[in-house]
Amino acid sequence: MNDASRCLHGVGRISTDRNLPIDSIGVHAYAVPMKKRILVLDNAMDRSAFRPVDAWSRHFGKVPFDTVHLPSGESIPALDRYSHILLTDSEASFRKSEPWFAAEADVVRQAVELDRSVLGSSFGHQMLAWALSGSTYVRHSRIPELGWVAIDIVRTDPLFAALPNPWHAFTSHKDEVVLPPDPWRILASNSACAVQVMRYGNCPVWGIQSNPEIPPDEAKSQMESGLEQYPRYAQQIRQTIIDSPVRDDGAAPHLVQAFLKSNHL
Repeated sequence: MNDASRCLHGVGRISTDRNLPIDSIGVHAYAVPMKKRILVLDNAMDRSAFRPVDAWSRHFGKVPFDTVHLPSGESIPALDRYSHILLTDSEASFRKSEPWFAAEADVVRQAVELDRSVLGSSFGHQMLAWALSGSTYVRHSRIPELGWVAIDIVRTDPLFAALPNPWHAFTSHKDEVVLPPDPWRILASNSACAVQVMRYGNCPVWGIQSNPEIPPDEAKSQMESGLEQYPRYAQQIRQTIIDSPVRDDGAAPHLVQAFLKSNHL
């Protein structure tokens, strides 16, 4: 049984010397850590208007990172240099498949096989389900979310050990993950979206449906820009700007810190 299959079946994974134990978030308790480096898969379709890499990378501290822009067809480097993989949000939808979806799905599957830590946000969250379980587990949202939402932790996990329950973050999505099969575990939920946070078995692989990386001022600016970009949803956007109270627990730095502690190879 390889390391990836160990985390999928709930068996304590071991390090490359086959002797050293690993804790629940994927930290090798006694192994010499691999040097941290993050590969960010940038899924933004229009980087002049939407820059999720900037939003996430402000929380990386001194950890180096490289970015690959999937929609423009940039080549994906070998994963052996990277300890962590982050999948950003996107304006794209799984209701209209893009040519680069398959390439990103291949990266996700390879990362799990190599036992790398992976974090997906919003579209990236959906990509994890699409890549690892299939297209039937991503659908149009029953209740599309826009604005600041409460997220209820239903299963404890080191990823959000520093967050309150519930915690609040900005979100904007019209698609969602639905009924993810084993080994997925649902960690957080709310009344509009049953799969707010999920983890792939005991692997250091997490999906977050919300956009905790977007602070309130940027969220408001994005919604105002969206009035012209998405006239179909203009009424909902206007209503959210007027009625949605800003409740943001600043979760992004805590999530990134916990993510970067995971899977020290």
